[in-house]
Amino acid sequence: MLRVTHADCGTLYLRMTLISLDDRGSAFLLGLTEERGREQVDRVLGDASLL
Repeated sequence: MLRVTHADCGTLYLRMTLISLDDRGSAFLLGLTEERGREQVDRVLGDASLL
């Protein structure tokens, strides 16, 4: 998790999840949120999978 603080925006949290299927493909998801949404982003990214 990367925490970014800016005077105009306040503090935001960035989380990236990388999923690799094989040598032919991979996917990634990004979640950007304020403090109050961190748990929801963690749940969504934690349940990520390739179909």
